[in-house]
Amino acid sequence: MYDRICSNTLIKKNLEKINRSQRLIHSVIIEGAAGLGKHTLATVIGASAVCEDSTPPCGVCKICKSFSTASHPDYMIFSPKKNVFDIDTVREIIREANIMPIEAKRKVIILENCEKMSLISQNALLKILEEPPGSTLFILLVTSAGFLLPTIRSRCITFSLHLPQLKEALPFVCKHFPDKSEQEILRALKNSHCNLGRTFALLNEQQDIKAVSAARETLLLLEKNDKYGLLKLFATFEKDAAFAKAILDELLLMLTARIKLMKSTDDDYVLSDNALIAMINTLNDSIAALNGNSSVKLVFSVLSGRLFEDICL
Repeated sequence: MYDRICSNTLIKKNLEKINRSQRLIHSVIIEGAAGLGKHTLATVIGASAVCEDSTPPCGVCKICKSFSTASHPDYMIFSPKKNVFDIDTVREIIREANIMPIEAKRKVIILENCEKMSLISQNALLKILEEPPGSTLFILLVTSAGFLLPTIRSRCITFSLHLPQLKEALPFVCKHFPDKSEQEILRALKNSHCNLGRTFALLNEQQDIKAVSAARETLLLLEKNDKYGLLKLFATFEKDAAFAKAILDELLLMLTARIKLMKSTDDDYVLSDNALIAMINTLNDSIAALNGNSSVKLVFSVLSGRLFEDICL
């Protein structure tokens, strides 16, 4: 099943080492931007915990197959409700964790979007992570482990996913899309900056291409110091919160991948480290504000001013 993970060789080696040692792990954090494969890795780790083959996860036994499709009764996924991972959800998780598995030797509980977990919820979760049931494995999915309390991080093994290189991603995607030409796949990889989740969406024609285009135009307007142009662009989608969020996600992906901004002269323009860090922090603040149901118009009004300050650092 390790072939489901593109690149991230160190993570695979660490998982193999854990499996060989037969070490019983109770809690894992998987951090990474959307589209990097957090759910895929969670499935592999979960299957490793329950597979009864001598070299888990075999990927072919009944349990591995049912875990792969999230159809096993001992494979559970919990998500935030209305953009908040509330205390009631955590209490439900704790109740489930203390119930013995139905079929597998362990129960695997996936917690999605843990960056939306309140401090109260995190402290409640911490109690069970301090004394976890031996029959349960917790896997926390989060964009950055920094959103979680240090006390939670200290009780978990953390795996950090990164973007693959183009030379690694190309054969991986080609295998999944045999009906697509290499040129089509290369174009999708470049448009998504090797983010495999977005690449797959582009090839499946599910990704909103307009969001990618708007994110690129935002960066170009910033480079040109065109404040009026940026405000005009932002005004075109201030009534569409979902589209606005998609644009911020694309911008965050582009900056995280340390892409280059192209000047009209076709010379490469590279962001300084300080500017890059500041802009990523600004985008994370804006995404959090949108997730908290703040006005799109207000969020993007503040965002435009902060980005122009950040890019000059």
